[in-house]
Amino acid sequence: MTEIAVIMCTYKRPERLRRTLELLNNQTGCGQICLYVWNNEPKHRSSIAKTVDKYRGNVRVKIHNSAKNVGGFGRFYYAKEISDRFPAVIFIDDDIEMADNALATLVSEYKPHSIASFHAFKFISKCNYHRRVAARAGDRADYCGTGGMICDSRIFTEENLFNCPREYWFVEDLWLCYYAAHIMHWSVRASAAKFYCIEDGKNQFNGVADKKSLFLQYLIRQGWGVASRRSTVSKCLDLIYRLSPKAYRLAAVVATKIRNRYEKTCG
Repeated sequence: MTEIAVIMCTYKRPERLRRTLELLNNQTGCGQICLYVWNNEPKHRSSIAKTVDKYRGNVRVKIHNSAKNVGGFGRFYYAKEISDRFPAVIFIDDDIEMADNALATLVSEYKPHSIASFHAFKFISKCNYHRRVAARAGDRADYCGTGGMICDSRIFTEENLFNCPREYWFVEDLWLCYYAAHIMHWSVRASAAKFYCIEDGKNQFNGVADKKSLFLQYLIRQGWGVASRRSTVSKCLDLIYRLSPKAYRLAAVVATKIRNRYEKTCG
């Protein structure tokens, strides 16, 4: 790829844009970077424009100032707009650090009809989003996070992709994985690209953590075949979770302690 499209949203962290531009200018082996910034906070439009003018370096930048906060779907709208120009798009978040070869790694791993992300895992519960195991680089995954992801842009030309249930609109990452794997039968895999998340208390995840489990349950009812191979312990924990999330937390702690003691005993 002589040019690569990188798409990100800004909302609560306009001050991070400078660092993101520095990271993108440090990337090696990936061709010309075209950054598309979807700004979900209109009051930041002036500061964002000034930051881009001062720190864009060799990165080509285009900014869209949204009249309202549409969440991560802003990336999807931008991807749809440029899909005829770029066969693949890379999504990043404004709260990440990345290795100098992170984008080159994503590009080298890209295959049509696929999604790959550094933040990828498999579900081990049909009702609790937070019970999951990390997928190793190259392995199949159930979920790929949209920060540090490369995706075939054709999925964003699908009109039904934008028909996510409104109550789960801000859980667009889970919806994208469901749509790619279950509706389009695409490959969803873990990437070897090196990204690192910072923790500043501003992550949108903090506001939708409970909804992710509800949405997972909803998508499984639609036929999404994740967490199909669960252990007896996982099935019991799922049952406890349905009856009482509070009791589940205690049961999960006990199960983890028993597992750790068993693994220690068995070497």
